Amino acid sequence: MKIFGTDGIRGKAGIGYITPEFMIQIPCAIAQMNNIKTKRVIIGKDTRLSCYSIESALTAGFTANGFEVILTGPIPTPAISMLTRSLRADYGIMISASHNPYEDNGVKIFGSDGVKISYDTEKTIEEYITKQQIHSYITGKEFGRAKRLDDVIGRYVEYIKSSISNNEEFLGLKVLLDTANGSAYRIAPEIFWELGCSVKTFNNTPNGVNINENCGATHPEFLASKMKEEEADIGIVLDGDADRLIVIDENGEILDGDSIIAAISYNMKNCGKLQKNGVVVTVMSNLGFEQYMNSIGINNVIRTDVGDKNITQKLIETGYQIGGEQSGHIIIPQYSSTGDGILSAIQLISAMKSQKWKASDIGKLYKKVPQVLHNVVNQEATRELMESLSKKYSNNETRVLIRRSGTEHSKVRIMIEGSGDIHSLAHVIEHELIIS
Repeated sequence: MKIFGTDGIRGKAGIGYITPEFMIQIPCAIAQMNNIKTKRVIIGKDTRLSCYSIESALTAGFTANGFEVILTGPIPTPAISMLTRSLRADYGIMISASHNPYEDNGVKIFGSDGVKISYDTEKTIEEYITKQQIHSYITGKEFGRAKRLDDVIGRYVEYIKSSISNNEEFLGLKVLLDTANGSAYRIAPEIFWELGCSVKTFNNTPNGVNINENCGATHPEFLASKMKEEEADIGIVLDGDADRLIVIDENGEILDGDSIIAAISYNMKNCGKLQKNGVVVTVMSNLGFEQYMNSIGINNVIRTDVGDKNITQKLIETGYQIGGEQSGHIIIPQYSSTGDGILSAIQLISAMKSQKWKASDIGKLYKKVPQVLHNVVNQEATRELMESLSKKYSNNETRVLIRRSGTEHSKVRIMIEGSGDIHSLAHVIEHELIIS
């Protein structure tokens, strides 16, 4: 039974794995793991209506297995990573479907080190659940307790602020925020205000069903349309659980994860803080990014499969100090062991001030190779078909990558990069996938 995707367990809430009946099995599986020390677990969530039932099911499962459960309420995913470490929990669980619409939900699971659990650990949990053995709960005085954690916002705000040494860099900076009606709707404005920014926030009134709705990191055009009108210096766009970031410059131009990583990497190298001259990105990152890294002496550019977990693992293996995805997951191991949209924004602004850049200067750091991204709904496409089509249409001038989405399982992602008529080629490939 394959339960986990590229970023935890995800699907339509109320169906399949995203039901209370299934979710209660996760604590039962975790309780059987051999690395349990404190019997403490942290549970956070985003603002989806379905989070309530999932939170209750997970809480019931853990307390029935003798765990102490600490509930945070709505909070960014990276805050769960941080709290899992600082509160010495065995596991941290974030209830979220990230950038997906409100109808979806899921869970992301962190180990005691604040890193998303490995593929091997996921496989072990899947095996425990698949066996469906009769599970004996504890009895008597061994039941666990659940409690709400006080001052969650304050803890995370101070954690983020501690990542920079000069708060004065932010004084007077006019920032527009789009919190996607998600988990950062309270925390993000608080952080930028405390740093001295002039902040105007959009999409920060969650109602359970408006998360990511025509806003956030999957719809950055919303905030882009506001930039000139508001005369802002920079726009910060988060997704539903605030683990990824898209930036808008003062002219309303959209800057993706590649551009953000390029700017932070340049500043780190220029300030003598980039050891080993390396960055980690995915197969989706633009070729122009890699060429730029090489041109400024960052010669070790490693590409991984899509998924911030793959980025994190490679950062651990190499000791490199920054990595991320074009989609906006950016990981800076010195500060965080997972993608953190707010932290990345703070580090980017710090780089801008250090290098005396405007936000629009970031988009001029390198010239992108033309790239198109298309999605095709095809539940039947096999790995063999996708690899065959990728090979068929790739050549010395064109790079084609076709893969199944790890978060929206019915979709196939098509990425084409090159100098020819890549839009027409994308439609040709879409047609082949549809008729296959």
